[in-house]
Amino acid sequence: MSFYFGVANYIVHKGEVRKDFYPYFYVIGEGRPPKLPGVKSVEDTDFEPWEFDGLTYSPRRGKAYRVYADVPALVPQLREKYWKYGFKTSQSNVPYGYRASADLDGGTIPQDIGEALKNALSVREKILAFDVEVVGDRVYIGYTVGDDVVITSEPYDLAVEDVDAFVGFNSWSFDVKYLKPLAVTEFAFETPWGVKPHIDLFVIADSRAASAFGKVESGSSLYEVALQVGALPEGMGVREVMRHKLKRAQLHKMSEREIKEYLALDVKITYLLGLKWYRLLKAIGTILGVSPMAQVQLLDKGTTALMAEVAFHKELERVGRVYVERSREMEFEGGDKTKSTAPGVYENVAEYDFSAMYPTTYTLYRVGPDNIYECGNGFEVVFTGGMRRRICFGDDSPVWRIMKRFFESRQATKKLKDVFPEADQAVKILANSAYGGFARTAGVGIVNEYAAAFIFQFTERIFESLWEWLKQNGAEPIYGDTDSVYIKAGVSVPLNEYVKKFGELYEMKLEGVWKKMVLLMKKDGGVAEKSYIKTDGERVVIKGGKLKPHDLPRGLRFYAWRDIIKQWLDGAEDLDKLLTHWVVTAPYEEIFVEKSSSLRDIFRNNEGKYKSRLHHMSDIPILATLALRHGGEVLVSENSITAGRKTEKVPSTMILDSLFIPVETREGKQYVIYIDGRSYKVDVKLEYGKKGDAYAAHVVVSRREMGEYSARQYALKYVLRHNAVESLRSLKKLGILERFV
Repeated sequence: MSFYFGVANYIVHKGEVRKDFYPYFYVIGEGRPPKLPGVKSVEDTDFEPWEFDGLTYSPRRGKAYRVYADVPALVPQLREKYWKYGFKTSQSNVPYGYRASADLDGGTIPQDIGEALKNALSVREKILAFDVEVVGDRVYIGYTVGDDVVITSEPYDLAVEDVDAFVGFNSWSFDVKYLKPLAVTEFAFETPWGVKPHIDLFVIADSRAASAFGKVESGSSLYEVALQVGALPEGMGVREVMRHKLKRAQLHKMSEREIKEYLALDVKITYLLGLKWYRLLKAIGTILGVSPMAQVQLLDKGTTALMAEVAFHKELERVGRVYVERSREMEFEGGDKTKSTAPGVYENVAEYDFSAMYPTTYTLYRVGPDNIYECGNGFEVVFTGGMRRRICFGDDSPVWRIMKRFFESRQATKKLKDVFPEADQAVKILANSAYGGFARTAGVGIVNEYAAAFIFQFTERIFESLWEWLKQNGAEPIYGDTDSVYIKAGVSVPLNEYVKKFGELYEMKLEGVWKKMVLLMKKDGGVAEKSYIKTDGERVVIKGGKLKPHDLPRGLRFYAWRDIIKQWLDGAEDLDKLLTHWVVTAPYEEIFVEKSSSLRDIFRNNEGKYKSRLHHMSDIPILATLALRHGGEVLVSENSITAGRKTEKVPSTMILDSLFIPVETREGKQYVIYIDGRSYKVDVKLEYGKKGDAYAAHVVVSRREMGEYSARQYALKYVLRHNAVESLRSLKKLGILERFV
């Protein structure tokens, strides 16, 4: 198991720190590249360079040289310099720690992926989960290896057993400073059994791959993530989680016994989440030949598509090639792939899904970035601006061979699903992300917009053709979305016989029959895309941003929203009455909207650039809560909070919480904010500027305490005018739901 140590060009390999693995990439040219400052060495290779020729990757003149850098941070700079000299580059986007693991741990895909996963996941992994709480000048360290939680103040106590990995949550930036000298870097713990990896689960939860790991909504706190992933202690319900989360703000008022109880539950939840995700990382690593820790270090900057791309590079090197990296230059046409009839409530609806639609397509049609050619009878891809080309794919491609293996291995892992669910999930992640790099929106890599356009536009043609065929054959299609269709239950149509006209591997399966399905109305009277409700009488599934409860009060968001929709669809009573009853009777702390965010996310956008202005619902309530806690005024930047004359340095990933109700006003931004069992109506004034080199916000609040009755009035007003509620209410305007009122 290899991973980046966190210093210079140091790598941990088999528990020991190596200082002789230097970062490298390839430089391609017709002459030998110069040894620039920061380059350790330049080596000849026998690899043949291939470059994008405007349609596909093909051989180019010149040689490929392996260039070693002194330290990882120099690679992007050296790449830019070689570009200026007229050279091309390859693999400069591969993260250092991930490359080291792929090279030192094997980096090869096993011959029998299913059997390899079965063997790997049959061995019980051993992780140690920990958490640190600091109350005044007291430091509490809690840890567990799956049994009882131990509370200590001595970091070395964590080295009690030989474990595969240490796991924490938001621990790279916060906890490690209280665990020295055990934590020799943020990535590594030095133990009697060697140097062990320290995995920060927050990195996964905050990454662009979070949805692949089961996170489906916004919110980055440990409890929000654990709720979504299902990593809660047995017998612990949603409301217990919500009550427990509120205790964080009260730690300074708690007794030592209460602090330890609070910390112990944090540790248990961290362990359950860590075990679930570590097994998935282990499964992915078994397929790709890389360590779980190297994957997390990659996800801190990249996506699972980059994991697949490194597998492509390994195969390309095996056949003697390197591919010149490039960035995306063209945009291809494509809609949202949704079809629908009319807004309303439909009863007895059958849901049919394509099995692995995109992976089936690239497998059947041998889609690769390097075997495309123009042909008169090929598939016509369309790009923005009207450019069109008919393309075909050759018989083979090294990249396609790897993609095909991911697809085919799902047949084996589906059989393991009941015993080893992580096996099937890992293969599904890789099969679905393998083609993602072809159309990457940022950075460089193996990019081919024609391959990406084919996959998207060909599946779009299948989807549209299927929809029309269903209408012509009396199947009464109700809704369709990318790789699924909903039709009237009980209608017998040969779906699989039809889709196999596009290829023998295409398959549709019945996912279930829904008692009711609700399609929402847009303002223009059409059907809202990708927003619907379906219920089988017990379970309620809600899809789409128009209905997501992420900015509804916490009690509605985490448990009551689906219950209320179910009662409403079952004809209990009017939606407004149900919501009013909930707001009036819910526990007081549950009527507030909950936001958890880091300072980095408040001040920077997804591309890492500073925001020009802060977002109303996402950022300002958290800053207003900070000001309220510090006497009414703070200066906040990405790395510090200044209140009065005191400046507190904080990690950019530190999670901050706020419970609030938005209040509309013409003069400025107002909220009802809940703190320590009390609520305050606050007016927020913001000024934007600079603090040193960092973007900062000067936050001033004026406040007045308000009673519970008034706060519930504000909560009710907010809930009843919420977009999700208005979307449901729109059906009533059509007279569709009169019988439910």
